[in-house]
Amino acid sequence: MLINVGIDVGKESLDLCILLDKTTGKVKSRKFKNKKEGFNSAFEWIIKTTCNSPEEMLITMEATGVYH
Repeated sequence: MLINVGIDVGKESLDLCILLDKTTGKVKSRKFKNKKEGFNSAFEWIIKTTCNSPEEMLITMEATGVYH
């Protein structure tokens, strides 16, 4: 099953949202620091929360500001 993960990138933080159930719209969200340790923590949280491998994920990022 493909898991959808959205990331809103800010100067100080990364806001992540995982769509757990497409039918009900159930989501989990969490904020991480926009630093190397934040990236690692975010990746670990995604794996732990979804119990899926990276190959089963679609990760999208909001392209605004200087990020596009």
